[in-house]
Amino acid sequence: MYVEAPVSSFTRDNTFFAKGIAICLILFTHLLYGGDYTSTLFHSNFSQIFFKAFSGKLALTVFVILSGYGLYESLKRKPQNIRSFYRKRFSKLYINYWSVWLVFVPIGVFFFGRSFQDVYLKHIFFRLFINILGLQSIFCFPGYNITWWFISTIIVLYFIFPFLKTLVIKYRYFFLVICLFFPLVVEGALFRFLGTGINPVRAIRFWIFPFALGIYLSDVNGIARVSSYLSKPGWLKLMVYLLLLVCLAKLKLDYFPNNYRPAVAAAIDPFMALLLIQIGFEFVEKLKLAQLFFRYIGIHSLNIFLIHTFIFYYYTPQLIYGLKSPIFMFIALLGSSLIFSLILEQIKKWLRIDELYRKINALKPK
Repeated sequence: MYVEAPVSSFTRDNTFFAKGIAICLILFTHLLYGGDYTSTLFHSNFSQIFFKAFSGKLALTVFVILSGYGLYESLKRKPQNIRSFYRKRFSKLYINYWSVWLVFVPIGVFFFGRSFQDVYLKHIFFRLFINILGLQSIFCFPGYNITWWFISTIIVLYFIFPFLKTLVIKYRYFFLVICLFFPLVVEGALFRFLGTGINPVRAIRFWIFPFALGIYLSDVNGIARVSSYLSKPGWLKLMVYLLLLVCLAKLKLDYFPNNYRPAVAAAIDPFMALLLIQIGFEFVEKLKLAQLFFRYIGIHSLNIFLIHTFIFYYYTPQLIYGLKSPIFMFIALLGSSLIFSLILEQIKKWLRIDELYRKINALKPK
């Protein structure tokens, strides 16, 4: 079902802006994982509360909501059969993933001593092959870069999107409620029954609801509709958003013992993520410099996500954490990740990868 758009709409540029904010949040919270640093801020109660309430997985929830939203928006503009959809989405994802892989993994092997034997421990060639395909989380091992588990999640979500979209549009609230409680079921008897072997459910157990929510929001133009309830967003509306965000964060902390993120906390993240998207869309994006900055960062968000762990965790942690100041550490990590992203994009232009991508998507089914 497609609804008539209200006065405003949540466009592709708006999604880039939201992704820019999300990737910055990911980088900052991931810096809290670091080991030998002396910043008093990162050792404070504030940093612990911030990490638990606004962890990197909350920012990833923003990406998943926007992914579901963007996929359905693209289908509304240009309907595709399932084969064309898979070809377009997977070719784009793998071009980005493999370009980062081909640069940063060999650097780790030849210059930083991270051999495949040290990383995979056993079944080296099989795990290497699975890791190249981005399916490591499905096969229950971390892979060469521990944060690349998210690629497995995106692959499974892309695969189920055509079927999930039909269910969301047909059953709407009823199906969203099922998706909301899906993690609780999976974390219970069903997940134990599936075990720890080849397990695609593991990759999406926390993410199927925000993905379905994004599809639904696209169908009803929900983000813009919420914004249009007050034609001129003011401080009162912002205070309501922030109050709701604080209340949800407090609720999440009550179900976040020992730094473990249970299914209940996973059910809270999509609503916090949606509030962050609305705040960004209605308030922060009105600031011209913020708009330009976060949209530009958002365009490179996937590359930055794939690259940043190599810089601050695997290869040069002493350089990043040696800066001591959280602000300087964040700027250095974001800046270096962005520079590498720009270099990779320029290399892809020289190799005419974009032309290859267009040819792949221009193929006609026989």
